[in-house]
Amino acid sequence: MNVSRNERLTHFIFSKSNFSVVNQRVKYGAFIPQKSSPEEISVYCTSSLTEIQVWAIGEKYVRRGDRTIKARADLSAGDVYEIGLEVVPVPQPHELHANIIPIPVEKEDRNEILEKLAGISKLVLVPPEV
Repeated sequence: MNVSRNERLTHFIFSKSNFSVVNQRVKYGAFIPQKSSPEEISVYCTSSLTEIQVWAIGEKYVRRGDRTIKARADLSAGDVYEIGLEVVPVPQPHELHANIIPIPVEKEDRNEILEKLAGISKLVLVPPEV
């Protein structure tokens, strides 16, 4: 079962080099999959959540050790479907977790998809109180 087209997806960003505050844009590097799961990108379905709840999911389920979340990329599931990918629920480690699939493993094909994902994303910076 796929995620609804109108669902907001959130992907957390750990590196300042993966977004531009000046241009208010997400860079493709933000979406490079983890080496342990090269064909999928982890996201959370956050349409039903408040801003505080979204950031809390990042802190509790995504943050790793001293790697702090710097920003997030928000995009709609419908836009993901439009570029030929799927969004499938994977309710671990959280019930709102999902994966964007399939991400090509060939670097050239992969980077083209990652550029498209970055282009349809909205940059959201961590608020000062988080």
